[in-house]
Amino acid sequence: MSRRRFYGFTLVELLISLSLMIIVIGSLVIIFNAVTKMMTTTENTMFVFQNARAGLNNLTKDLKNTQDQREPFPQEYPLTISNPRDDTSPQVLVKFLSTTSFMNSSNDSVEPEIITAEARIIYYLEEVNNRWTLKRHIVDALAKEDGEFVPDPDPVNEPYEHTLADDIVCQFIAEENSIGNLRPSFQIDYFFSDPITGEIQVVRPALPVAFTNNINDPFTQFPFAIRINVDLTDARGRLTRTFSKVVQLLVTED
Repeated sequence: MSRRRFYGFTLVELLISLSLMIIVIGSLVIIFNAVTKMMTTTENTMFVFQNARAGLNNLTKDLKNTQDQREPFPQEYPLTISNPRDDTSPQVLVKFLSTTSFMNSSNDSVEPEIITAEARIIYYLEEVNNRWTLKRHIVDALAKEDGEFVPDPDPVNEPYEHTLADDIVCQFIAEENSIGNLRPSFQIDYFFSDPITGEIQVVRPALPVAFTNNINDPFTQFPFAIRINVDLTDARGRLTRTFSKVVQLLVTED
């Protein structure tokens, strides 16, 4: 009587096969997680930069349309440039007259519409939900009370009857890395030609500087360019990137 032979895997072979399978599957999981994390990081970076680019493009467009202080606008509204001094919120960075476009939604009975007009514009930093945000405050350029031009508003004082718009233009602004300093990492430099030496000077003002563009005073002339440097962070505060932009001012000549 013949004996049948049965073929199969031994216990050792099964254990080796199972171990190899676990190694392959584990490697695939690690690769998948790494790719997913890289894609998420890339998407967060793109979102942060797109947000900053859109906001600074608004600032650039407004600054390029900066108006000099001729009639009917008063000398009391010069181009003013400042930098963050501490962690106080809000902090005004730039104030100026400009031709700008904005969404008018002040009247609830009228559908919002895009309006282009002369306006006084205030860009300021405000801390919102523990995150620094760049905001734009737009005020009627020709607003008067008792025949006099109204003063610039304090953006924190709302409502302001002459306000046309107040909106967020850039989020995810990082704080400075220096120890004990929580002020926003946002710097503004301006370029001007020294009226005495003729050399190009770059200044980062620690205190507000006002330019009235007075032809009789060369030191009040508008700078010909402004440079903006801002450090950005993602929604979780883990990523930091630097965004830089140079704006050339197009000021009309008398």
